[in-house]
Amino acid sequence: MINQVIHGDCFEVLKDIPDGSIDAVITDPPYMTTDLNFDKTGFDVDLFLKLLLPKLKSDGQLAVFGSIELLAKFSGIYPIRWSGMWLKPRGVMRTHVAKKPMSKSEPYCIFAHPKHKVSNLVYNKILLPGEPYKKKQKNTGYVRDGINQIDRANASAWTKDDYVSENHGTRQQTDVIEAPNKSCLKHHERTIHPTQKPVALISTLVQWITNPGDLVLDPFAGSGTTAIACKELNRNYICIEKEREYVDIIHQRLNTPITERGLTVEEQVEIEKPPYQQLSLF
Repeated sequence: MINQVIHGDCFEVLKDIPDGSIDAVITDPPYMTTDLNFDKTGFDVDLFLKLLLPKLKSDGQLAVFGSIELLAKFSGIYPIRWSGMWLKPRGVMRTHVAKKPMSKSEPYCIFAHPKHKVSNLVYNKILLPGEPYKKKQKNTGYVRDGINQIDRANASAWTKDDYVSENHGTRQQTDVIEAPNKSCLKHHERTIHPTQKPVALISTLVQWITNPGDLVLDPFAGSGTTAIACKELNRNYICIEKEREYVDIIHQRLNTPITERGLTVEEQVEIEKPPYQQLSLF
């Protein structure tokens, strides 16, 4: 089953996956809050979570997109490690009839197996390119829990004014991931799937919570972006999709070498980044 796209219902296919074999689940299930057909149909969340749990290794993690209501269901079994936002360059309608503002962000959560040990969890810091700088750190007098802000930052060195902080041109990826929605993707990257996720977005999640050679499961594969990201980042995958039309699209994407698109993985990720600066939610 490894490195395969399986045409079938995940509720049935999950039964055939060996217990304790999955390092991470990265998926975009039906949100059940839009007027898309698969959202109207929905799925049995409780049964899905029951079938999924034994497949995940005890220190495995999940990265899941979804509505707040859906993510809350997951949190009933899987402890939340952190949550974040996918920030889009352009707003989209939530439904055709809802009296709501257009959506420019989508939440995601990183969950862990309920028996996990934090020391065993995978977390890989991602560094993005940025402007180098050198600055002197000042003690502003701000105190939190009786500790000044310089000591809290680094108790080993930042205890005096004029400590020099230097950066050689990197920024750490935050929990706000900037990546294009479908309408902002290059035309040759778009598929007919209505909720296609960009490679840059899924690649960030893959790099954060897996190592090369790990096995990633996507039970709701859609357009297959999880498989694409895993293939290019040297991770193994099992993708499940019930619609034959989308399975064919995934195979087509997987069988098109990235070199034929004239892009390296790094160049593809760079192209997919929107042209604005990282924003704070608060």
